[in-house]
Amino acid sequence: MPTEVVALFAEFGKLVPLPTRLLYGGITEELLLRWGLMTLFVWATWRLFQKGQNKPKSAYFVVAILFSSVVFGVGHLPIAFLLFPQATVALVIFVIFANSLFGSIAGYLYWKRGLESGILAHMLAHVVMLTASYFGAYF
Repeated sequence: MPTEVVALFAEFGKLVPLPTRLLYGGITEELLLRWGLMTLFVWATWRLFQKGQNKPKSAYFVVAILFSSVVFGVGHLPIAFLLFPQATVALVIFVIFANSLFGSIAGYLYWKRGLESGILAHMLAHVVMLTASYFGAYF
């Protein structure tokens, strides 16, 4: 991404207070995407394909993680379009990919370690990004 794009994202990020980032980003997004959407997807595929028998297959979790991660990535596009009304295809791909990558990590943590670990990872990511932006390092 061009330096000015990354810098504008970082500057905008400084405007959002840390408590908002932690409570909305860390808790609300994890509740909606992991606990809500990911769990719904695993449950629905388990009911449909396994008829509710035995434990859900790992493949259902993997697909649910990927699906919810992409939705998580797409959910960050409105802020990109707010900052860059003439957003390029490269910017759209970057926003979706970068956020989907973290969404996959949070989804895996939720699956293997519980919702709290996904929430804590999300909160920590916001703290790290905000701290780095104050020191001039941009993600």
